[in-house]
Amino acid sequence: MVCSSTAVKEAIKKTNAVVSVVFVPAPNYLSAVEEAIKAGVKLIVGITERVPVRDTIKSIEEGKKYNADLIGPNTPGVIFPSKIKLGIMPVQPFIEGDSLVLSRSGTLTYEISNYLKKAGNWKSFQSIGIGGDPINYY
Repeated sequence: MVCSSTAVKEAIKKTNAVVSVVFVPAPNYLSAVEEAIKAGVKLIVGITERVPVRDTIKSIEEGKKYNADLIGPNTPGVIFPSKIKLGIMPVQPFIEGDSLVLSRSGTLTYEISNYLKKAGNWKSFQSIGIGGDPINYY
């Protein structure tokens, strides 16, 4: 079930939320993103995979119209260890710091981050998964 815009606005008012992490079935992705954007959310992290290309394009256009940023769809999320985790990625492979791993593949993001951590050659790093669907926006 997708919330109404009124419910989303009320949730934002009560929580001061500025981010929405979208975990809905692909057919509901566009409406969930539009509702969040119209309610004032400025960052949308789209976990949903297999979003129809047309819906992805429309969500990007809507984001631009309302000055909102979208990451995804089909992203494992964003993690800045000890600060914030938005999505489904595990925390273990990541280290707080000033370097960044950016990838389309969630699993490869975890793998490379874990290898970098074990190698000890990296002072620190975070991660942003931009998503593996045909069209992504970040």
